[in-house]
Amino acid sequence: MIQLSKRQYHLIKTMLSNQEYKTVKYYSDIMNVSQRTLHNDLKVIEKFINNFDLMLKKKPSIGIKVSGEMNEKLDVLKYLKIQFENQEIQELSPLDRKIQITKMLLVDEKVLTYEGLSELLFVSKSSISADMEKIQSGLNGHTVKIKGDQKGTYMTGTESQIQYSLMLFNEELVKTSKVEDHVEGLEKIGNILKQYYPSNIVNTSLSIVNKVEKKSAKPIAEHYLTTLFNTLVVLCYRASKKKHHSEVMNSLIFDEVKKLKTFLMAKEILDDVFQELTITFTTEDIIYLNQYLIAIGIESIYNPSLITEEYSTLVDEIIQKMSSVLKVDLSNDRKLFEGLVSHIIPMIYRLRTGITVKNPLLNEIKDEYSVMLGVSWFVTSIIEEAFKVHLTEDEVSFMMVHFQAALERNSSYKKVLIVCPNGIGTSELIANKVKHVLPALCVIEVAPIDRLYEVNIESVDFIISAIPIRNTTKPVIYVSPLVTNTDIKNIMNFYTDLFLIKEENKEPIDHYPDIKYLAKYLNEESIFTNEKMQDEEEVLGFLIQKLKDSNDIIPGFEESVYNREKVGTTALDTGVAIPHGTPKFVVNTRIIILTTEDMIDWGGTKVDTVILICISPNDLKNVKNILSDIYKLIETRKSVKKYFSDNTRKGILQLTKGGDYLDEERIHIFK
Repeated sequence: MIQLSKRQYHLIKTMLSNQEYKTVKYYSDIMNVSQRTLHNDLKVIEKFINNFDLMLKKKPSIGIKVSGEMNEKLDVLKYLKIQFENQEIQELSPLDRKIQITKMLLVDEKVLTYEGLSELLFVSKSSISADMEKIQSGLNGHTVKIKGDQKGTYMTGTESQIQYSLMLFNEELVKTSKVEDHVEGLEKIGNILKQYYPSNIVNTSLSIVNKVEKKSAKPIAEHYLTTLFNTLVVLCYRASKKKHHSEVMNSLIFDEVKKLKTFLMAKEILDDVFQELTITFTTEDIIYLNQYLIAIGIESIYNPSLITEEYSTLVDEIIQKMSSVLKVDLSNDRKLFEGLVSHIIPMIYRLRTGITVKNPLLNEIKDEYSVMLGVSWFVTSIIEEAFKVHLTEDEVSFMMVHFQAALERNSSYKKVLIVCPNGIGTSELIANKVKHVLPALCVIEVAPIDRLYEVNIESVDFIISAIPIRNTTKPVIYVSPLVTNTDIKNIMNFYTDLFLIKEENKEPIDHYPDIKYLAKYLNEESIFTNEKMQDEEEVLGFLIQKLKDSNDIIPGFEESVYNREKVGTTALDTGVAIPHGTPKFVVNTRIIILTTEDMIDWGGTKVDTVILICISPNDLKNVKNILSDIYKLIETRKSVKKYFSDNTRKGILQLTKGGDYLDEERIHIFK
């Protein structure tokens, strides 16, 4: 027998109580689900009632009803009652309940009661209370707030907060959706959103985003298109309900946004929506959409008219600092300058208005470019002071890609096509890394997947791709977006006359890595072992107080450390946390090491070793070397235990001075 959900059980009971035809909308309103969801439920119900010689009759424009003899209907009810009493009918999962409750509060803007939700969702009031607490925990200063009064529970906030919350809700729907679909990309996201928003709004938004992509002079990364699609669906849905932005988010945007080409693009987009759906928009709506166009870089990748002296000076300073740190002159790299400008200008809009764009390669960057990412945090920290914003690890990792591409940039000849969907900076990073292992006479071109067949691939010798490719007779080599050593070996197999690429020589765990720079910034008073600590806050408070006592920092450092932790944990899977603060608040460069008696929680990761990094402006040139030394010691969990958590103060100090030394009281651990 087909297994039913509790919602389907409730729907059958409701339908059996109606002798007349009722519309699908009638039942979808009763069940508080979309008509699309109800149609899916009806398919299951139709198969179920067929086992009892009942039929689901449908009359176009009139409705549906269950048809059959009364005794057969009673048999169905009797069977369902037994199932319900035996708890064989599936309950909605906590996640499904959370989604349904959020939809009713946020999308439908209903006032709910715990009692009503308890009856609707077949769970106790305490379960509903727990669901509400879970929803509450996901709210912040940019989202709506949950309020309650004698009428019930509801959500409240400005229009900007409501639309931001709807976008977060949509992201969660896509992330948790279990719908199997043969389509991919934006179309698949659209199919998911149609279960919660009118189909005409979703279809029109998808069509317009595709139009924007085609009109763009340069490729637009898929995650940017997804953000634009999400923004447009929500904006159109709210405007269809006569809900508009009434406030201007930022006076700077109000004064200057109309001068930008993207304002005209935003107006053109919403004019197209009006033509298709007759939804009207206010000037504030256009300004709001324009902010997103700027934030995701729809404006020309590099537009000299947008670059003020402030931006130009800042980017030059960043490049000079990075050149000093890396000991490589990047000052004449025009592509680096243009790339950073194209990122920083829309980035400032994003950070000031609370718009977030996730870097899809963040985890890979953390794994394979940890030192460069750390260096980029220190070097780009001057942006925070110049524009009074707080950088996120996603934004820093985007900028890091430009630096890495600049390091690996080189000239090369022979036709190779690189296919990558992840944006200009990432595509260029792949291209320049590949150039290092291909013959000197080699021409490399980059193309997004949707434009693959616009390129004359007859002249291409082979294709290197980070995504699956169909319908090509050309040899294809698949790589990860950051090109690992294994990828390089596969590329080299296509040639017999290539350079020999050797994997990085990683020191065996029983040999001490070559550490040259830590000792200068570490002393015995900076090492604390086997401390009894409860949590991250206690550790940071303890270590920062030590720096205050020694006058190595000035006011502002502590806040910068906590701000860094808020945008992304500094903990690694190997059991180490590496918190750090902004250099301008550091008087003397110090490295402080603390190990804990037991593992503690650090932003969701368990750690027992904490290395607090304090780099003064004068020592920024050494930050890459310092970070390199640290990462050599914490590469694996085994190395962390050997060098830190199972070691002593004297042992750790001796190690950083270049000696493979462990106190005799701990030496037996490694025998």
